[in-house]
Amino acid sequence: MNNISERLWPLFQRILTTHGLVRCRSVIGRPIVSDQAVFEAYCWIVRTGCSWADLPSFYPSRATCYRRIKVWLERNLFEELLAGALVPTPEIGLVDATFLRARSGGDVGVTRVGKGCCLQVITDLNSLPSSVQIYPAGPAEARKFEDMLVGANTPKILIADAAYDTLRLRELSKDAGSFLITSNNYGLRKRSLDPPLVRDLARKLRWRVERLFAWLGAYRRVLTRWEKTLRAYSAVVFVALADIIVKSQRKEF
Repeated sequence: MNNISERLWPLFQRILTTHGLVRCRSVIGRPIVSDQAVFEAYCWIVRTGCSWADLPSFYPSRATCYRRIKVWLERNLFEELLAGALVPTPEIGLVDATFLRARSGGDVGVTRVGKGCCLQVITDLNSLPSSVQIYPAGPAEARKFEDMLVGANTPKILIADAAYDTLRLRELSKDAGSFLITSNNYGLRKRSLDPPLVRDLARKLRWRVERLFAWLGAYRRVLTRWEKTLRAYSAVVFVALADIIVKSQRKEF
């Protein structure tokens, strides 16, 4: 069992039991491949970034893994896995997004640096995510962040970079009960909405959200998207984020 599955399997097994998807061993016929073995194979793919054709022989066949994982994706079990691991809404939250390059087709956005999708997060001061969304690249970060503010619990203070410095986003943040601070007021050059000392504090805290993206670099399947559907790729990211949270809570960094 690899380290990721050791940390996440108890959580995922509980989710399988809740949905009644635990495979029971049959008395006659060929033995059923255990869910744990399939989950271990999936975690190995997430960590190494290898293709399914390179799956080691001691794991179940890729055809078996495909069928089992397809059912899990349709039930949104990986989304539940991350939701169960997310940290509570912090008092001070850091907002940022990163571009993830895509090598296949599907629902991806095309930008001047290539096609891909974006991962947008709100983290606490320990770099652990409390809210996550993945979307095809293209729309501005501030515009997509508006979706995270609607109907969600947000921190009382939100710290972001200059890409989020818009009057509309400030108004929406206020309506959601949050106070938005940006490291620079690029959108409003004639009048500064944040005092210089507050902006300096925001710049000093920016590295904490960037650290989460650095941690994701250890999960090589996240760095480059090979999955054609956003749901399949989101599952890869959700497993990586859930492992980061659990590993941090156990102080294994």
